[in-house]
Amino acid sequence: MVCLVEKNKEIKEYRANKFAANLLMPKSIFIPRYEYLTNKLSNKSTVNKFLSRDFSVSLTAIEKRVQELKLGWLYMNEEPTQQQF
Repeated sequence: MVCLVEKNKEIKEYRANKFAANLLMPKSIFIPRYEYLTNKLSNKSTVNKFLSRDFSVSLTAIEKRVQELKLGWLYMNEEPTQQQF
């Protein structure tokens, strides 16, 4: 029973995090801003800092959102990884 309770708690937390990401960083706004910044700036850290400031969220939240939306850093002077393909 404890395992089922823990699993239910994990599912609720996942859903709450997903809802918060969609509310605070809407895809329709996040992607164009991300693309604009990656074309203007030369490194991932700087882009993340601007996004964090623009959306008033943590750097961790930005990194998770970028992964969730499958946005890569192909044009940011970094070698592509297997995941980006």
